Amino acid sequence: MFTGLLEMVKIPINLAKWIINLHSLVVMMLRFMSQEQMVVPLPIPLRIWFVLFLPQSLTFFVDNTVHLLDDATFFFDNQSQHALYYDWTFGDGDTSLATNPIHVYDAVGEYLVTLIATNDLGCADTANLTVVVREEFLLYVPNTFTPNYDGTNDTFKPIINNRYVESSYRFAVYNRWGELVFESYDADYGWDGTYGLGLNHPVQDGVFTWMVSLKMKEDEETIQFTGHVILIK
Repeated sequence: MFTGLLEMVKIPINLAKWIINLHSLVVMMLRFMSQEQMVVPLPIPLRIWFVLFLPQSLTFFVDNTVHLLDDATFFFDNQSQHALYYDWTFGDGDTSLATNPIHVYDAVGEYLVTLIATNDLGCADTANLTVVVREEFLLYVPNTFTPNYDGTNDTFKPIINNRYVESSYRFAVYNRWGELVFESYDADYGWDGTYGLGLNHPVQDGVFTWMVSLKMKEDEETIQFTGHVILIK
């Protein structure tokens, strides 16, 4: 609730524009406009109390502002007070008139959710919240490869979707003594089973340890993945 009296009253323009004449002529004009506020001087002799009733404590929450695409169901908790009607828009073209809606997104992205609450006097207020739908992080690393130059399975490299920062990528392979035999900062460049400065010395068959380090797009912290691969010629 917003209250003003005597000389100054703050009036939301989207609800009303009030003009009061000093010569006892009162003119009221109701125009639905923007959310900005204006200040209207009231004549001191009138000693008028002016009150506008808005939906109080307009706010809403969501179970989690970030969901993965395979589980992009958002549960909204409307905690607005003294409102009768609710108009939701979810940023993807869908709407709802429910008090506490449940909404499912079918695409990755950021969405602005808007709630407009209206009370029995026709006064409305607006609240916004941004939710995010992310693609699930996927990392696939083969457990065997055969660099025998037959055109099949000759290169060993991870397969990753695009949720990581490309400049943070590092892929390394170590032999059983912990010596680095291959290193790459390009996700498209894999290991062909050779080592040395010119990568012109084939390694022997065996088990090698691989490590992938990278940063997720939404997190500045570097994370690492490790595993083993069997090289068979």
